[in-house]
Amino acid sequence: MRTLIIKELKNYFYSPIGYILISFFLLCNSLILFFFETNYNFIKSNFIDLNSFFEISPWLLIIIIPSICMRSFSEEISKGTIEILITKPISIPKILLGKYFSVQFLIIICFFLSIPYFFLINNIITSDSSIDLGVLFFSFISLILLSSVFILISICVSLKVKTQFGIFIISFLICFFDYYLINIISELIDNKFLYNFFNKIGIQMHYKNLSVGIINLNDIIYFILNIFLLILIGIKSIKKTI
Repeated sequence: MRTLIIKELKNYFYSPIGYILISFFLLCNSLILFFFETNYNFIKSNFIDLNSFFEISPWLLIIIIPSICMRSFSEEISKGTIEILITKPISIPKILLGKYFSVQFLIIICFFLSIPYFFLINNIITSDSSIDLGVLFFSFISLILLSSVFILISICVSLKVKTQFGIFIISFLICFFDYYLINIISELIDNKFLYNFFNKIGIQMHYKNLSVGIINLNDIIYFILNIFLLILIGIKSIKKTI
């Protein structure tokens, strides 16, 4: 599996795609958080709220992750190299996880390169307060869990759809629906039971709870079950391509 991860990472960094997507993530965050006249602007806002970064990032991930994953299996299938990959001494689950970890590593690099934002903010806020590192840690964990779901959704789509553009559009729409539209649907419902039901099946509420440091076992179980289910779907989809 390690060989597969290294191979995938070489593909990302030996071509412009890895650098373009990392730059896109950092540039968009920088412009929104420091330059554009928005409610998320750290400098011009009357109240510095670190949640701004964690509110913007999911929207960028909804674009970035399908862009990365649209090549995950589509090229392997179109070129016929999926059969060669399967015949190598590596199990199907490890093939899927190798693809997943390579993309997740790229996303974690984006998060790691965002850390200077928080050092800057720590210098801006008053001396009698500072960043809560515990909350910050769990906020990044919540972003990693969220990105894991988006990555696995996109990889599963790449096993079903032939064209890369089609993979990007469908992955984007599914992630957008899961993160945003389900929440909008719940807001339009007056029935309390249905409101809670739609909120709980959507990913946004669980992500936001963890991102502000609210550690709830139900939210953690939600992410674990989603990740496990998507891995099973991915494994089954790979077997069908053989």
